[in-house]
Amino acid sequence: MRNTAALSLACLAALAVGCSGGPVVRDRPELLAKAEAEFDAAVEMIVGLQYKAASAKFPPLVHAFDAAGRPARAAEAGFWLGYCHEKLGEIDKARKQYASVARRYPDARAAERARARLARLE
Repeated sequence: MRNTAALSLACLAALAVGCSGGPVVRDRPELLAKAEAEFDAAVEMIVGLQYKAASAKFPPLVHAFDAAGRPARAAEAGFWLGYCHEKLGEIDKARKQYASVARRYPDARAAERARARLARLE
């Protein structure tokens, strides 16, 4: 099941940018709905303290939401990826991820949370 989920996410990320490199998700609401469902499932994994499994789901979601023109949602996915790294004791990865969210999405609410978590890790 784990391999199927990873393959599904990889396909979602590939479809998000399409073969030509241009955004496709905007024109495919079913892909955006799938990304939203995957996001919800990943957050549920966090609630269940399954940080390793959740951390694998977030990177393709960041790309999919970016491609869909949903930067606030991409920032949320990036924030939760940093949170997973933090909870797994991967503090350097967490710092880098939080800094990336703050830099790439400076006006997003998730960027505020990323900056706050980053400050706690310093």
